[in-house]
Amino acid sequence: QSHSVSMVAHSETNNVDNSSEQVCALREYNDLSDIQRIVDKYTENGKQSGRPNNATAINAVILLRDTGFTSSKLRAFTSEKSEYLILVEENVVQLPWITIRTPNGGHDFPLLKMVMNEIIHKRVPSIHREGQFLIDCDQEATDEMMSMLNYPTMVPEGEFAYFYMTDDQCDAVMKETYVAPAGYVMDSIREHDFDFVMSTWKYCDSHMLVKERLRHFPCIAIRTENGGELASFMSTHTMGLLSHLYTLPAHRGKGLGKVTEMRLAQMYIERGLRPYKAVSFCNKIAYESSLRSPFYTLWKRKNGEPICWNFGEFTYKPCDSAGGSQ
Repeated sequence: QSHSVSMVAHSETNNVDNSSEQVCALREYNDLSDIQRIVDKYTENGKQSGRPNNATAINAVILLRDTGFTSSKLRAFTSEKSEYLILVEENVVQLPWITIRTPNGGHDFPLLKMVMNEIIHKRVPSIHREGQFLIDCDQEATDEMMSMLNYPTMVPEGEFAYFYMTDDQCDAVMKETYVAPAGYVMDSIREHDFDFVMSTWKYCDSHMLVKERLRHFPCIAIRTENGGELASFMSTHTMGLLSHLYTLPAHRGKGLGKVTEMRLAQMYIERGLRPYKAVSFCNKIAYESSLRSPFYTLWKRKNGEPICWNFGEFTYKPCDSAGGSQ
């Protein structure tokens, strides 16, 4: 079962350095076609689309380009030497969602600090005004953000492993056939299911936003053949990850979760999306199952340790002066 999580950090002051040495040449892209060109650059026109650090950018652009989802606006920022690609999702019902793409060669923390300082305090006014934003990045970037904003405390709710499908795994899963077991039928999540689906999700975002995602993004459900009751389901997040796999207790142990997830993964691939998911390290059943799956690869460091991925909410006291902190 994959989840988004909320981490809350608080600070009474923000001591980010805005000296001339911290000036960063940042390029901004607001048109989806321009963002597509930037993604093409980072993926070398698809040659590097199998890299795990490219999945979010690939999927977010495709979802917003090819569906009727209009609730969010996507902005992209790149650093001068293109080490960093930062995506920002903005809408009227949720805090700005910032995704930091991990560079191929690893982080350049002084550069990351300059990039994020520019975005938070100058490029996204609502963040500087409200002092709140959502973050989606690896643990190292999270730690750097904490240091940059001088948070004395942080209360995490979980840490996640990042699983993705390689090109070969995508090809392999498309050769499989996934059908509902006897007594069940494949379907989609319907409008009348929305409230129940959200009630089962511990880390559910804004209900209005989630409903729009369910209306427009790939999702799947398995129902009882007699009665049409929900038995298992899974959906998609705006940033393109497989999200919230859930099987009702009365229907567990029948393989419904695997069929649900793998069929949705096939739907991703059919649409040009890259299947990937975040699984809590604490969810041992889901984590071990994903490790055993021939269709998933765990994103690891060079030393073999798994990448730790964070989704979180940052809260800080912004400076009263415009344009940044003093």
